[in-house]
Amino acid sequence: MEDIEDRYELRNIRPEEAAAAAEIEQVCFPPEQACTREEMMARAEQVPELFLVAVERETGTVAGYINGIATDEEHLLDAFYADASLNDPDGDTVMILGVCVLPEHEGQGLARAMMRTYVAREQERGRRRLV
Repeated sequence: MEDIEDRYELRNIRPEEAAAAAEIEQVCFPPEQACTREEMMARAEQVPELFLVAVERETGTVAGYINGIATDEEHLLDAFYADASLNDPDGDTVMILGVCVLPEHEGQGLARAMMRTYVAREQERGRRRLV
């Protein structure tokens, strides 16, 4: 079986990929839980270092993502979902706001690979925990 990292590039989001992430959000979450396009665009713009995308190498398609914000808070606050400016780059905790994979890319371990990559890089940055 093909290795996930042979098929997908796992990296920080690029500005031109924010719209694709917003569309994935609409597919993966019910309307009452999905963040708005504007909120997703703000996350990608303001906190790209905490916004990991999986891009299919062959097509350039954004197939999934994980995003979050850093904080010193101990509990996930609803405000984090709507206001990316609450990110504290020096925060020792990352609050994960979303993990999404397009349905046609599910079932091959992509979310697991994204999460492993995300956790490893945040540990390297000295984060104490992820929520």
